[in-house]
Amino acid sequence: MTRLDDPSVMDDLAERAAAWVREQREKHRPGARPLDLREKRAFGGFFNSRVLDSARIALVPLIENPDFYDELPGLGLKEALDLTGALGIAYRDVILVSRRHYGAFTPWLPLVFHELVHVSQYDLLGPERFMRQYVRGWAENGFRYSGIPLEVQAYELQARYQSGSGRIFNVDKELGRRLGLFPGD
Repeated sequence: MTRLDDPSVMDDLAERAAAWVREQREKHRPGARPLDLREKRAFGGFFNSRVLDSARIALVPLIENPDFYDELPGLGLKEALDLTGALGIAYRDVILVSRRHYGAFTPWLPLVFHELVHVSQYDLLGPERFMRQYVRGWAENGFRYSGIPLEVQAYELQARYQSGSGRIFNVDKELGRRLGLFPGD
């Protein structure tokens, strides 16, 4: 059994990740901007006003990896999620977009939509529960980013948004159903 098979190790990793998210949020929120009118109009029917009003966006040179990544090989993990390759990330209600990876051919609204799904997940689950589900989902799916259930939800809802059907759907209701928070919906 590797140390990563131990639920207490994964819980510790989730706690450290949640603390790192808090630090990153505090670091970037002061320089981040609120959603602009175009973004609020584009997302108004999909997200609740609390999410749209609290969300902030900052362009950064590069999304950084957590300091504790250096310790992961000692836990039996050969490769962590390399955040330096990420286009965007949400730290609760603060969305960072990497200048290194964002370019003229990257559609802005779908990117922000995806990250707002994560803001909604944080809002519904709370930051500690979100991070526990994220880390456990990563571990339970072979440490593959593409298998993390919270990411799968965000990509599926982003694809639905991008489908061009013009149909508005309530992201909170969709997430609540998928997360088992609103049974019977």
